[in-house]
Amino acid sequence: MTDNCNNTFDMENIFSKDLTVNFYHRLPEPLNSQNTIFTLYGRNGLYYIAKQIRDKKPEKNQALVPSYSCGDELEAVLRAGFDITPYKIDLNLQADLDDIRLKIGKETGLVLITHYFGLPQKEVLSIKKVCEGMNIFLIEDCAHVFGGIFKGKSLGTFGDASIFSLRKFLNIPHGGALVINNKSLNRPDFRQPQNEAVLLDFFIFLGQKNGFFQKGTPIDKIYRQIGLDYKNRHGPRLESFGGYTLVLSNLAKFLIKKNDALKIINSRVFNFHTYLNIFLSHPNNHARPLILSLPNGVVPLIFPIVVEDSESFCARLKEKNINFCQPFWSYFHKYFDWVQYPEVVKLKKNVVALPVDTKIDKKMIIKVIQKIK
Repeated sequence: MTDNCNNTFDMENIFSKDLTVNFYHRLPEPLNSQNTIFTLYGRNGLYYIAKQIRDKKPEKNQALVPSYSCGDELEAVLRAGFDITPYKIDLNLQADLDDIRLKIGKETGLVLITHYFGLPQKEVLSIKKVCEGMNIFLIEDCAHVFGGIFKGKSLGTFGDASIFSLRKFLNIPHGGALVINNKSLNRPDFRQPQNEAVLLDFFIFLGQKNGFFQKGTPIDKIYRQIGLDYKNRHGPRLESFGGYTLVLSNLAKFLIKKNDALKIINSRVFNFHTYLNIFLSHPNNHARPLILSLPNGVVPLIFPIVVEDSESFCARLKEKNINFCQPFWSYFHKYFDWVQYPEVVKLKKNVVALPVDTKIDKKMIIKVIQKIK
């Protein structure tokens, strides 16, 4: 980005407060609260709240984290100063409560739980009780959540804090959120991203949307394709511009107001049920649904299916011009010894993400399932 370009297209000044005021009002709970802190990425909020927890109790240096993970959340917790200990996740995407109880100890300062694909962790109340009994902070990773409800409460309101990733649901180049429920935790200080950083992220976003970057290409590879360095695939985005310290851009706030959250929610739920009904009425030898029912109040991130080998399965679909299905978290990151977590290895090798966003309709879903057969 040249200085000329930077001065001509000043995104942060173009989209002033008048254009972005109350941008969050139509978002689902708890995102529609004025107390929600909107960040450039979800990992920004996780890093800052984890660091605050670590600084509060320096003697507690262990964080329990889910073994089924992408790596981005783990890097944020590590950089906040914690050592991480993974706990088991079963094939139904649920945390192993017994394993958490086994691994939790006097040195534990934080427990992180993930609501995968928007589905609630059913033992969240039990995990919360364990944490409260040992004076441990509980953080909900709601990166896959958009308006989810469990036992009459919004996901993201059970833990001491929670983080969200709005960009996974809304048509925006970036966007995360931090919700703080424990009054002993302070609001972190973030800073506005530079215009050049916003333009760079927006350029990558448009490249992904228009096929300039192949779907599923890791962000570090995209950076290298455009001549930039990205030291750690799982580290902070836009690290040279401030990384974890960056708050949500004015551009993203403006675009959020242009998204119809209710339409997005209804479309995702409808598309999920369309997939499910077809799969259940026409059983398939090559693929089966991972989730057999969608609880009321849950907004799905994707429609996950289980196949024999997700990488080769998606490669065969691409040969049939189906380019929007992806292996889900098939990358085995560096943080764990995977031999200890065979259930998660199966999930990483076998889960494929089918899209449920507003660009998908019933006709396209039927076409995808026919190609799978």
